[in-house]
Amino acid sequence: MSDAPKQHMWYYTRQSLLHGGEHGPFTEQQILELATLGKIKLDTLLRSPTKTNDREILAESIPKLAIAINQVEIDAEAKRLADVEQRKKEKTAIADQKKIAKQEWKTEHERRRISKGRAVSSHTANELVPNTPPVTIAAVSDRKRNEALITVLAVVVSAVVATVLYYNNADVIKFNEELRSANELQDDLTGVHDRRHQQEIQAILSGQDPATRNQMADNDEELDFNGLVLMWKTVSGSQGALLGGAMLGGAITGIVENRRPRKLSYAQISFSLYDDSGAQVGTAIANINGLEPGSKWKFEAISFGQEFTKYKFSELTGF
Repeated sequence: MSDAPKQHMWYYTRQSLLHGGEHGPFTEQQILELATLGKIKLDTLLRSPTKTNDREILAESIPKLAIAINQVEIDAEAKRLADVEQRKKEKTAIADQKKIAKQEWKTEHERRRISKGRAVSSHTANELVPNTPPVTIAAVSDRKRNEALITVLAVVVSAVVATVLYYNNADVIKFNEELRSANELQDDLTGVHDRRHQQEIQAILSGQDPATRNQMADNDEELDFNGLVLMWKTVSGSQGALLGGAMLGGAITGIVENRRPRKLSYAQISFSLYDDSGAQVGTAIANINGLEPGSKWKFEAISFGQEFTKYKFSELTGF
């Protein structure tokens, strides 16, 4: 009977005054669930004794986890925008109801005033205005009625114009929201494409055919990760010092250039380490804060106390 698959346990660290410190252990599925609940962000640090050799890495460097976190943020922003739009519609509806009620009151007031004018009899009118024939009073009433109808018509036209302008404005707001959603989706797709490009390069560099790796090194002097460029020709590895007949780790050095148009708050590069038998023995990681646009970073990924004879490029990330 075969053994059950090995469970990789994870720990994460939160930068919070109330809930700071390290939390865990959690399975990979539990880590994904915590991400969907918003407990784990892109800049959360994670480590695993079996997956990262207890070295802390950013959550954004794990593709599946980064996609889950981005989706949570997209859903939250969409809900916030929907709530804002709903509140706007409610306020507009209340304002429209007040306008309609006010207009109805004005119309009713004008109707009563006109009816009151018509109630004046020709006899009473002749007493008030001697030698004025009844037809003159009727003409005055008709004129007032026409003025009232014109007023009502003007109000109706104004209401129609206001309604058209409102819905046109709503269309503009909807278009802006759709454009914003499209831009956010494009940013997400760009991140996914960047990670896929990185995985393809890693697959080539870690392939079994030496000729393929040599051709990759000869043809691509630069490995471009969406503007974060690894100068492949500058990458080299060195062993550490000997102590008591044992080799104490080593380092991998090289140059990374930031060709993005903005300053990167954080950048990280990592390499997988192997012994003579081809078994992976650890990971060498280097990182930097505040990488200016157009500047070059001379990194040194150090392997503390891990003896290795071969190394392979793993990933390069920055935000």
